[in-house]
Amino acid sequence: MAVSGAGPAALDAALEAAVARLAAAPEAGAPWDRVLWDAAAEAVAQEQLTEAVILLAALAVAPGGRAEGLLGLAVCAARLAVYEEARVLALASRDDGPGHPRALYVAGLCALEQGDRRAAQSFLATAARIARRRAEFREDARLAQRLLLIMHIA
Repeated sequence: MAVSGAGPAALDAALEAAVARLAAAPEAGAPWDRVLWDAAAEAVAQEQLTEAVILLAALAVAPGGRAEGLLGLAVCAARLAVYEEARVLALASRDDGPGHPRALYVAGLCALEQGDRRAAQSFLATAARIARRRAEFREDARLAQRLLLIMHIA
């Protein structure tokens, strides 16, 4: 469901679904930001983007959740092909939580979609460099390097 085309009834339904998803969360006692993130990730995986946006917006205002909430909103915006907003959200996430290569990867993808190859190359190279240093971001490093290689060949 596209967020931009959702009417009041669809938004109400998505809000109810988001609340139900949180109520059914098995992580009793887990940090609130983790519960929100997991519920939003599940909604994104199920292509329930309106529901995911509601959860991610809540995460973005939760204590300690701003950077991840903004990054999740950037991913949703990119999936909806709203690349300028996705890029702005990804860079805001990077500014709030420096050292997270995924924000730069999303910004790089958006820049590439917007035809800004120079910015895309800069974001992706920085993402790859940061991700290389941390084991938990190996997949991010691989994706950024792969996209840089494709850009170089094209």
